[in-house]
Order: sequence, then C-alpha cells, then structure tokens
Amino acid sequence: MKRKNVFLLLISIILSSFKLSAQGVEKVAPFPLEVGFIKTVHITFPAKVKYVDLGSNFLIAGKAEETENVIRVKAAYKGFEGETNFSVICEDGSFYTFIASFNDDPGILFHEMNPIVSSLTDKMPNNRKEIILKDIDGESPMILQMILNSIYKDNIRDIASIGERKHKIEATARGIYVKGNILYFHLGINNTSDVTYDIDYVRFTVKDRKKFKKQASQEESIFPVREFNNNSLARATGRSTYRSVYAFNKFTLSSDKVLQIEIAEKNGGRTVIFNILPSDILGARPVKSILL
Repeated sequence: MKRKNVFLLLISIILSSFKLSAQGVEKVAPFPLEVGFIKTVHITFPAKVKYVDLGSNFLIAGKAEETENVIRVKAAYKGFEGETNFSVICEDGSFYTFIASFNDDPGILFHEMNPIVSSLTDKMPNNRKEIILKDIDGESPMILQMILNSIYKDNIRDIASIGERKHKIEATARGIYVKGNILYFHLGINNTSDVTYDIDYVRFTVKDRKKFKKQASQEESIFPVREFNNNSLARATGRSTYRSVYAFNKFTLSSDKVLQIEIAEKNGGRTVIFNILPSDILGARPVKSILL
C-alpha cells in the first residue's frame, strides 16, 4: 500500500483550526437541521460520542442503541417555535455544533459528519473544530485517531514471537508502536476452529515477572485511552481473525514486571493469556507515517 508522510500537513491543519480572524477568534458555523415530533433524525459521527449537550428542553437526544457513534434527535414538544441548538464532542477530539428547528416532516432523516481524513481533502464540515482532551496527555486527538486507523488498515505483523495459542485460538501482539506520549498495541485473535469466539473482555495488568513462594503478588490494572477495531463486533467467527488497536498513555516497566494481556471468551472457557516484557515496550517502533 502507498504510504504518505503527512505529519507536517496535519500540524498545519490543526494550527489553522485555531487561527484568529481579523475580528477575533474564528467562528464555528452551526449545522442546520430539522427535527420532528413523530419522526427521528439520526446523525452519525466518525468517532465514538463522548458528550451531548442540549441547548433547551425542546429536544430529546441520545446514543442509538448498540452504537457508539450515532445519536438520535427528536422534538420533545410538537411545533416548538424558533430555533434551539445542541453540541456533540467525540472521542477523536472533534466538536460539532448544530442548530435545530421544528418540522413535522423533516426533509432529511439521516446526516453523516465527514470522517477525520476528509480534513486532508478540504471536506471537513464547517461545524466542526478540534478540542483538547485531558485523557491523552496533551496529544492531538485527531492525529491519535488517524494513527489508530492507519495501524489497523496497514495490518502489518511486526512482531512474530509474542502471543499464546490455546483451544484453537491464537492471540498475538502484532505490533507495538509509539508516537509522542502514546503507545499503540496492535492485537490479533485468530480462530482456527469453526466455533465463533465472542470476546467478553481484554484485560491489561502489570504483574510481577516472577512470583516466589510466600510473596504477595503485586498487580496493577491499566486501561487504554482509545480502542479502534473499525467498528467491528468483538468476535472472531469460525476460521477468521479479529484485530483491534489499543492506545495507552506512555508507560514503561521495571525489569521485574510484565504486562499481562488476558482475553476471555463470553459464555465460554477459551481464555488466552500472554505477557509483554519490558524490552518489548522499549523496542516499540516509532510511528513515522500515516496510511491514508
């Protein structure tokens, strides 16, 4: 696949999103839409929705069931007059603002906000701006999301020896990468049986490398700040592979510790466990380019 080094372009895009106009801070134009009392309007976003704020009680809004990146909006009162607004913040750091007016029969029932990569082709919606999120240690949410997407799309196995094979399930660390203050773990689950492997959870725990008798084990759970699986169901069907990329705020391990990765099956007993060594993390490959 063709690779492009786009970090300078990305930086210019991010800086331009915060530029000042002659009159002051550049304004964000709200996205106009119509909402109805009987019909529901759905809006899809390129990343998980973290926050929705309604400007008034004229609206009812929330995530669509079984989704993370779709919200549904309706009028709480039939025929409300004038306009009201609402805002949405997504996990990729994008902020969207909307202006809603009542129409008993909305002309459009589905709206799609353009994905992050559209910003490179001047198609980013004008009601969107990037904001800073505290949970990713000052890194750009836009670049972080693009790196997750790139690692997933690239699908290169840079590591051949980290993983565990058990019950016809092979769990592997396909690659470990670093950019700025973020570590990226690309994990794969290969199901060589004909029985679907539904994932109950993936747990990351820092543990003692060796546990001696009569010695209390020291454990600390760590949690990813982002996960990307291209909106796939967390399952490996028969004779198939499931992949996901996890982002963590940067950390290292002392020589007497390991990072244990535990992947458990929902309603089943095929739990797979393997360890990441301190040297594996220190050997993380730098992210130098983004696959578009």
